[in-house]
Amino acid sequence: MRSGMKFISFLASCCIVGSSLVTTGQQFTFVKYGTAEGLRHSQVYDVAQDENNNLWLATATSFIYRFDGSRFHPYKISVESFSGSIYSYRIRVDRFSRIWVLSNIGIILFNGKKWTLVSSARNLVLGFDAKWIIDKKDRLWIVDDTGEIFLKNGDVINKFPLSWPGGPRKVSDLFENEKGELIFVTAGGVVANVKDIHSIEFSKWPWLANQDVTAIENTSSEIIAGSAESITIFSKKSGKSFIVPLEKELVNKKINRIFRDKHGLLWVLAQGYLICIDLTHRAFIVNKDNGFINNAVFSIFKDNNGVAWFCTDAEGIFTHRQQPLKKLSLGKSTHVLSTAFGCDSSIVMGTYDQGVIQEGRNLLKGKMVTCLLSVSPHEFYAGTMGDGLYRIRGTRVDKIPLTLEKTDYIFCINQLDQKIIFGSLLGLHVLENGKTKSFNHNSASLIVNTITPTDSLILVGTEALGLMKFNFKTFEPIGPDFLKESTVYAIREDKSGNFLVGGDFPQILIFDHHLKLTSTLDVSSSVSNILFIEIIDESNLLVGSNDGVFTISHQRGVVKSIRRFGKTEGYEGEEVYLNSSMRLTKNSIMFGTTGGAYLMEKENDQALASIPRTYITEVLLFNHTTDWGMRGDSLNGYFRIPYQPSLQHNENNVTFIFSGTSLGNPENINFQYQLLGLEKNWSAMGNTKQVTYSNLSPGNYVFKVQSVGDDRVFGNISSCSVTVLPAFWQTNGFYLLLLALFVLIIFLIIRFSVRFKLQQLQVAEEMRIGESMKIRKQMSMDFHDEMGNKLASMLAQASMLKLKNVEGELNHVFDYFERTAYSIYQGTRDFIWSIDFKSNNLREVVSYLCDFAFTYFEKNSV
Repeated sequence: MRSGMKFISFLASCCIVGSSLVTTGQQFTFVKYGTAEGLRHSQVYDVAQDENNNLWLATATSFIYRFDGSRFHPYKISVESFSGSIYSYRIRVDRFSRIWVLSNIGIILFNGKKWTLVSSARNLVLGFDAKWIIDKKDRLWIVDDTGEIFLKNGDVINKFPLSWPGGPRKVSDLFENEKGELIFVTAGGVVANVKDIHSIEFSKWPWLANQDVTAIENTSSEIIAGSAESITIFSKKSGKSFIVPLEKELVNKKINRIFRDKHGLLWVLAQGYLICIDLTHRAFIVNKDNGFINNAVFSIFKDNNGVAWFCTDAEGIFTHRQQPLKKLSLGKSTHVLSTAFGCDSSIVMGTYDQGVIQEGRNLLKGKMVTCLLSVSPHEFYAGTMGDGLYRIRGTRVDKIPLTLEKTDYIFCINQLDQKIIFGSLLGLHVLENGKTKSFNHNSASLIVNTITPTDSLILVGTEALGLMKFNFKTFEPIGPDFLKESTVYAIREDKSGNFLVGGDFPQILIFDHHLKLTSTLDVSSSVSNILFIEIIDESNLLVGSNDGVFTISHQRGVVKSIRRFGKTEGYEGEEVYLNSSMRLTKNSIMFGTTGGAYLMEKENDQALASIPRTYITEVLLFNHTTDWGMRGDSLNGYFRIPYQPSLQHNENNVTFIFSGTSLGNPENINFQYQLLGLEKNWSAMGNTKQVTYSNLSPGNYVFKVQSVGDDRVFGNISSCSVTVLPAFWQTNGFYLLLLALFVLIIFLIIRFSVRFKLQQLQVAEEMRIGESMKIRKQMSMDFHDEMGNKLASMLAQASMLKLKNVEGELNHVFDYFERTAYSIYQGTRDFIWSIDFKSNNLREVVSYLCDFAFTYFEKNSV
C-alpha cells in the first residue's frame, strides 16, 4: 500500500491535465483549439452548431469560422454598401443551414454565398447581453440588451408587442419548450407562454421564490435557473426544486449562461468566471482569477452530444474531456525512448539526451538511452545508442565493458534467470557472471530489435530476418514465409501464454505457447506497422505505430474495431518510440514519444462513441470549381451543393468532395461510398475524402457516402443525384431516326435492285421478242411463199378440173379435192397470220375475228 501511494503521488505530480483547478477531489481536463488549428484570431465571442455537427464561431473580426473537429474554415463577412469594420457578437444556425450573425451593424444572414443585412427597428439594441433563438417554426426571436422582445416577421425585425400584467417587464431569458411554445422569463419568476402570436398566457413560477433570474436552461426533465444569489433546479417529474447556493465571491455576479452536460456537471458563466458544480459531491470548481483558462470566458455552449465548450478571450475555444491519455510532465519537451520501474515503484525513463530520469535525478545525461531493465528495486540496466551498456545501482553508475565493436549500439534488453540478454547491431548477447557471449545467425549480421524470454528459450525480433527462437546455441526462424524476410519490432505474451508479434507489416500475428501461428489480426485499414504492443485485456490491445497510437478490439482472431487516439483523447500526435511501452498496473500503461511520456488508464477511458455526421462539401467538374448557381441549378446549404444537376454528355467527369464531423474523435472517421447506376456495392472503408468518376455514360446516378466513427458507429448517408444527358446522337429519337433511315435505305436498295433486274429482263425480253419477230416474219414469208403459193396453185387446178368435168364421178373427186385444198389453204392462212408479228395488235385481231365469223356463218347458212 505504501509503495502504491508513492506511485500514485508520483503520477499526480507528473500528469498534465491542462491547468490547475480549485477542486474538491475531481480532476478536469480541457482541450484547446486555436491558432494551431487555423483560427486566425483567437478572441471568440460565441459558438453554435449546425446539423452536420460543425461548430460556428463568432469572433472579434470580420470573419466567422466553421470548425469540423480538426481545423477551422474562415468565412469573411462582406455586406454590400458597407465598407466599415464588422465584428460579430452572437451566432446561430437554422435548420436550413443558414447562418445568422448578430453583429455591430445588426443581424446578418449568410446562405453560404451571400451576406444579407436584415432590416430591423431602430430601437433594437444588440450587444453581448442579447439572447435569441430560432424556433421550430423558423421564426427569429430576440431579447435585446434592454430586455425587450423582437420578432423577425417577413423581411423586417420589429418589436413584439407584449403587455405584461402589472406593467412593463424586462425579459432576462427565453427558451422553447417541448410543445414548441416560447417561454419568456422575467425577474421574480413571472413568465409569458407564447403559444401563438395571438395566444399568450402569463403565470408565475413559485419555485423561483422571487429570484432575479438572469439565465435559464430547459431540458426534458428539468429547468435550471441562475440568479445573482443562487441556482435553482426544478424537476418536471416530481414538481420539486432545490437551491444550490453560490460561493461568496460569486454572489451578485450576473449569470450569463447555465447548463448541465452529459456527465451531470453543471456549468455556469458569470461575468467571465467559469464555474463548474459537481452536484453529486456538492463541489464547486471555479476558475478563480481565470485559473485554468488564462483569459476571460465570453460564452459557454453545449453541443449535440452534451459536451461543454467555452469561448475565450485570446485563447480560442476549449472543451471539457475526460480523457483516457494523460501526458506526464518532465519539465520540458523530452524524447522518452524507454521506461522501467525503479525504487519504490517509481518510474525510470530513458530519454534522447537527458539520459536516465529517476525521481528527479538525471543520470547518464547527454546519452541516448534506448532501453531499460529493472533487476531489483535499486538496480537496473540501461542500454544506449553508441555508448554501450550501463548498470545503475542507486546513484552509482558503472559501464559494462563489451569487447566486440558495434555492441555499443544497444536496442533492447531483458532478463532470464540470472542472465542479462541484450540485442545490438551485431547480434544477441548474453551477460552472465560478468562475462558476455555473443551469438549470430549463420555468421550473418543479426540486428536485434526486441527480446522476449520464455521458459526454455528466447524469442528474438530481428531486422529483415523476421522472428526467431534462440536456445542459447542456434537461431531458428519461425512463422509464415513473409515473416522470415520482414522486420519484427514488438513481441508481447498474454496471460494464456500466447505471443503477439508486430513489425513492419500491417498485421498482428498470434502464436500459441508451442510457437504455432494460430491467427492473424489484419489492421491494414488504419495501421501500416507496429512499433509496440501492450495488452489491455483479453480482447483489447494498445498499439503504437508510425501512424499514431491505437486501441484494437478483437475477438477470436477477428478485428472488431480500431480506434485512433487524437487530441480529444489527450494525445498530441507525437511519434512513438520502438519498445517504449510498459504496463504499470492492471489498468495503466505508459509509453514514450518524441514529446514525452503518456499514461493510459483504462478506468478513465469514458469517451463515448459519438455518431458522426456525413455531408458533401463540393461537386467539381473535371476537378475544377463550378458555379452551379450560374448554371441554373438549385443549391442546398452553405456548401452550395447542387440539387440534381443535369450535365451535358461531354461533362462526364465528376468529383465529389465530402467530409464527416465527430467532435468526440475526429481522427477516427472513415468513409464508404458508392455511385448508384454504376456501382452495386459500397467501397471499402478508408479515410479518403474525395472520389472522381470519369467517362460516365448518359443516365441517372446517385452518389452516396457514409461516415464511420469510433467502434464502427455508422453515421448518416449523404447523397447527391446527378444526371448525365445524352448527346443528340445518343437519344431514342436519334436511334428511331437511324432505324427509319436504315429501313429506307434497305427499301431503296431493294427497289433499285428489283428495277435493275426488271430492266435487264426487259432488255432480254425485247431482244427475245425481236428475235422471235424475225423468226416469225421469216417463217410467215417462207410459209406464204412456199406452201401458200403451192396450195393456191393446187386450188386453182382443182377448180379448173371441176369446171371441165361438171358431171360424173370425177366432178365429185375434184370437188372434194377443191374443198380440201381450200380448207388447207384457210388453215395455212390462219397459221401464217398467227406467226406474223404484225398480227399482235387489236385491230388485226378484230379483223381476223370478223373474217372468221363471216366465213363460219356463210358455211352454216346464217
